Amino acid sequence: DVLLLDEPTNHMDVDTIETIEEFLQEIDAAVLLASHDKFLLDAIADKVIEIDHFRTLEYVGNYSDYRVQRDAIARAREAQRHRHREELKRQLAIIEQFKSRKVYEQVLSRKLRVEKMKREMPEAPPTSPRAFRLSFRTGSGTGIVRLESVAKSHGGRLLFSDVDLELGKGDKVGLVGPNGAGKTTLLEVLIGRQEPDAGSVFRGKNLNIGYFAQEAEELDFDRTLLEEIRSIRTPPPPEGWARGLLGRFWFSGDTVHSKVSQLSGGERARLALAKFIAQDYDLLVLDEPTNHLDIESQEIVAAALQGYAGMVLVVSHNRSFLNDVANKIAIIAHQRLAVFAGTFKDSWAAAKMAEFMDVKKKPKYRVIRVVKDWETGRVWHQGDTIQLGGAETQAFLRLLRWAESNGRIERVESRG
Repeated sequence: DVLLLDEPTNHMDVDTIETIEEFLQEIDAAVLLASHDKFLLDAIADKVIEIDHFRTLEYVGNYSDYRVQRDAIARAREAQRHRHREELKRQLAIIEQFKSRKVYEQVLSRKLRVEKMKREMPEAPPTSPRAFRLSFRTGSGTGIVRLESVAKSHGGRLLFSDVDLELGKGDKVGLVGPNGAGKTTLLEVLIGRQEPDAGSVFRGKNLNIGYFAQEAEELDFDRTLLEEIRSIRTPPPPEGWARGLLGRFWFSGDTVHSKVSQLSGGERARLALAKFIAQDYDLLVLDEPTNHLDIESQEIVAAALQGYAGMVLVVSHNRSFLNDVANKIAIIAHQRLAVFAGTFKDSWAAAKMAEFMDVKKKPKYRVIRVVKDWETGRVWHQGDTIQLGGAETQAFLRLLRWAESNGRIERVESRG
C-alpha cells in the first residue's frame, strides 16, 4: 500500500533509472520518495514535502512546480517582513518625537504597540539553499583530444572497440551507458592513465587536463582539509589562501583541521570540487561529479560548467545535469560508441530511435552465462541463442544491454 524509497536512483545507469521511473508511474500505491533527481521528481511527484527549520512545508505539484511556488512564497513573505520592519521603524521614530515633546501617554501607548509588532513579526520565508562559489578557469594549452579506433578489454572481457571520439574547442560531451560498459575506463584511456589495447590517442600540445574522479577518489583521507588543499602545489600555497578557498565551500574555523575521513559524502564532494577548481585546465574530465550533491549544489556545478570556456567530458547518470551542461551525448553500449549532437533530451531521443532501427535488423546474441527474463520467467543457459524479432519490450532490451555489459551474452552476426 505504501512504498518508501531513499535515493533509489543513486549509482544507477540511465536505463535503470528510466525503468524505476516507469515502475513508479504505474504502481498502484502511495509513494514517499527522497531523491536529488530532478527529472525523476518531475515525472513522479504530485506533492513535495520540504523539511525546513524543524517543520514540514507542503507544495502541490512536481519538483518544478515546487520551485516556482517556493520562490513566490519567499518573495511575498520577504516583502511582508520588509513592510513590517519599515512600520516598526516609523513607530520608533514617532516615539522619539513624543519623547521630545514630553507627551508621555502617547509614548507608553506607542511602546505597547511596538512590543506587539515585535511579537507579531510575519512568518519567515523558506530558508534559501546555501550556495558555494564555483568557477572553472582555462589553462594556456591549445588543441584537441582524439581517440582513433581505440579498443580496451578488462579481465579478458572486451569493453569497447573501434572507438572514435574527438573533443575540440567548445565541446561539452556527456558520456552515458550501462553500468559496466567501460565509461570510467574510456576516461582513463583518454587522459593517459590506461593504455589502449588497440588504436591511438592524440592530445594537443601543452594541454592541461583536469580529472575529477568518481566518489572523490583523489582525496587523501589521512590529511586534514587544510593539508589536502595545500597539497595541490609545490611549494604549498599560503594557509590564508587555502582557508579562503575552503570558506567558499562552507568549510571554516576549526573545521579545516578535521580529517578528510571524518567528512560526509556530500562534504567530500564539495572538498574535491574545491581542490579541482584551484588549478587551470583546458579539458575537464569528470566522473560522476554530482554524486552526493543536493539539487541546488548540482545546479551550481552545472552553471559553472556552462560558463567554462574549455572542453568538457563528463560521465553522469544525472539526466537534468547532463541536459544543462552537455551539447553532445556519447553513448557507450554493445562494445561501441556513438555520439549524438544536442542536449541530453534531444540526444537520448535520437539514441532511442537508433536503437529501434537496430532492433529491426533482428540481432542475435549467444548466451555465455545464465540470463533470466524476470517479466516472463524465461531462462537462457550457456550456449543458448537469443534472436530478436523486432517486437521486444523496452524492459527486455534493457535486460539485454545489462547482460551484454556484464559479459553474460555476446552479440553475433545475424544472417538475413
